[in-house]
Amino acid sequence: MVSPSSFSRLGLGTVQFGQAYGINNTTGQVSFKEVCEILNLAHAYGITFLDTSRNYGNSEEVIGRAVREVEKDFTICTKLDLPANFRDLDDRSLIEEIDASVNGSLDALGLDAVPLYLLHNFDYYTWKDHLIWQVVQERRDQGLIQKLGISIGNGPHEAIEALDDKYVTALQIPYNILDQRWKQSGFFEKKNNVTVITRSAYLQGLLLMDPKKAAEKVKDAVPFLKRFHELAESWDMSIKELAFSYVLGSSEVDVTIVGVDALSQLRENIELMQTPPLPDEARRVIEQEFSEVPVEVVNPSFWTRHFTQPAAVKK
Repeated sequence: MVSPSSFSRLGLGTVQFGQAYGINNTTGQVSFKEVCEILNLAHAYGITFLDTSRNYGNSEEVIGRAVREVEKDFTICTKLDLPANFRDLDDRSLIEEIDASVNGSLDALGLDAVPLYLLHNFDYYTWKDHLIWQVVQERRDQGLIQKLGISIGNGPHEAIEALDDKYVTALQIPYNILDQRWKQSGFFEKKNNVTVITRSAYLQGLLLMDPKKAAEKVKDAVPFLKRFHELAESWDMSIKELAFSYVLGSSEVDVTIVGVDALSQLRENIELMQTPPLPDEARRVIEQEFSEVPVEVVNPSFWTRHFTQPAAVKK
């Protein structure tokens, strides 16, 4: 299994290093200079886990250059991304696409082996009686990959199925204060020694939006956002403090990934790491209050629009 002790508790989501991203993004893609500043500051505070993908614009290339520039050690997690029509490919063509993705990541990142490699889609795992999964295991055995796992998109049922596979050493899941499906399903009790990496702590920025603004984008989220804001105010916390501390205080989680699109945002996240943990009673209140949030709210794939902002790259 992947040793959680080798990973920093907080990780950096780097999609913004390669493209503008997120429902609440107004700044666009991070400049290379600022990426280097972010990595230097993160490393100084022990934040050494970087999460990227072949599908995050040119994020891998930026990370590869920046890590060489700052000359610091980071643990990099990247992902297999295949063409949208991968189901239409014959076996030979599919294997060629897998190799193109693996080798493309290695070249872009400047690595001999990927420390942690995830399938970016659970359908990759199940397709053709696990053919894709078998191929990436072979690439691991060839020394191109150190550890393997799966990024889960549609919920606990996928993650729980993956737990039955002894070769799955890590699972990345979407997890935030509104998404109580993971506790309700018993996933955390079943995970055993599998490393759990969480993303979407702010639900792609939705949790940080004013409910009135959110009503224009994800209408069904409004009553839950209002209640979330009320709880934060009643506990004398900012909404960001409450969202962040809930996820970071989850003992079942090994790494929490938070996207960074500016150096100032990283500084804020470092300060948030000092927020006292939520009392058990507060966590129980949260889990009760948000026990019935619809999947259409917590799974962005159900949102009716695409909110990536085409802002210019900062020079």
